[in-house]
Amino acid sequence: MTHPLMQRLHDDHRNFRQILELLVQEVDRLDALTEDERDLDLIAEVMQYMVHYADRFHHPLEDEVYELLAKHDRSDAIAQLEREHVDLERLGEDLLQRAHFEISMAEGWDRFAADLRGYASNLATHKDLEEEKVFPLAKVLLNAKDFDAIQGRFAWLDDPVFGGGMAQGYKVLGERLLRRAATD
Repeated sequence: MTHPLMQRLHDDHRNFRQILELLVQEVDRLDALTEDERDLDLIAEVMQYMVHYADRFHHPLEDEVYELLAKHDRSDAIAQLEREHVDLERLGEDLLQRAHFEISMAEGWDRFAADLRGYASNLATHKDLEEEKVFPLAKVLLNAKDFDAIQGRFAWLDDPVFGGGMAQGYKVLGERLLRRAATD
């Protein structure tokens, strides 16, 4: 049986996949528009979600798992993922600020769009490494007591988009996800 902590991490990854697909689709859609027609609300909400939920709750949970895993197996994958959490957070913050302040328009849409696509690609690769190599290792090397200890150190935060209800500040993202679900 999968521990609730690991299930939460898997569920988050499934949700992140949806969010990142939506981000890339929006960037592709905006590519066809002129600068005056572009609206960055969805991009800003996606990046807000990734910074405020993924970077500040999800990744710290994973880091705790990695810390315990390192006592049993200090693989290159764990060290790589820890570094990537720092890099992804930094890039996410940068993209969020650029979306909120429309700095992207001043620097050029093409550069901003490329950075968004790169972020989505890097995060997808990062998530795949966790799912394929590190999470299976955690399930073998760690036990329920280990997972309970990690879970006890974190206030259990509801996912602001996929949790019990749509949190304020994610209106455009919520509507787009509902529309997408209706067409799938």
